[in-house]
Amino acid sequence: MANDIPEVYIRVVADTGEVQRNLTKAELAFLRFQKSTKKGRKSWGSGMAKDFAKMAGGIFAVQRAMSMMSLAFKTMISDVSDMQRIRVELNVATGSAVLADKAFNSLKDTAKKLPSSLQDLTTGFIRLKNMGLDASEDSLISFSNTAAAMGKSLKQYVEAVADANTREFERLKEFGILARNQGDTIKFVFRGATTEVKNSSKDIVQFLTDIGNTDFAGAATDQIETIASRTTKLRDALFNLNVAAGEGVGGTY
Repeated sequence: MANDIPEVYIRVVADTGEVQRNLTKAELAFLRFQKSTKKGRKSWGSGMAKDFAKMAGGIFAVQRAMSMMSLAFKTMISDVSDMQRIRVELNVATGSAVLADKAFNSLKDTAKKLPSSLQDLTTGFIRLKNMGLDASEDSLISFSNTAAAMGKSLKQYVEAVADANTREFERLKEFGILARNQGDTIKFVFRGATTEVKNSSKDIVQFLTDIGNTDFAGAATDQIETIASRTTKLRDALFNLNVAAGEGVGGTY
């Protein structure tokens, strides 16, 4: 059965137009040859055609392996580059390399509890820190709850919170939250209930944090077992692996 795999593979690929578009010119040329000699092979009575098919299948397998290795290397370089950028931004946001290391290690632990990717969490953390807002794990979990419950990304809600901090409330509408500046107070309308808070960054952000801790509590962790979340966690693992591999070949971050 194992010896038939190359020929079966070739036959399936030859009949699949979608896959053909991803083949090399050499592969397509061989597939045309293979199809045109299909009847001839039955009458030859020799193993020549099958031997050629097996040989070509081996060549294609090597080509595919080489392509995959090239893609893996490019992905590693991209991830190392992203890590270098993240490192610089974390240094600025936290004020030092030591604090950046501490923050990133904490974010890696937080990422395991949430459906968001490590990079998305880090971006959210940096945005909040640069705005002078609470970027603790509790805040990130709360914001993730609201984002998950409303079918949005963490980045979108963090941006909405950051805007609200500067008294710009347009983005909050995407999360079903209406706000009106009353001068000394801010009037929020959410799920039919009206809440007034002091017109201060602390009270505004606290209200938006409370929503994730009460109305949408657990929404993010409920999604952790979904296919999409598992795929994200796998990508996080590959990201960390690529960064470690990059260090091993002389890369720095």
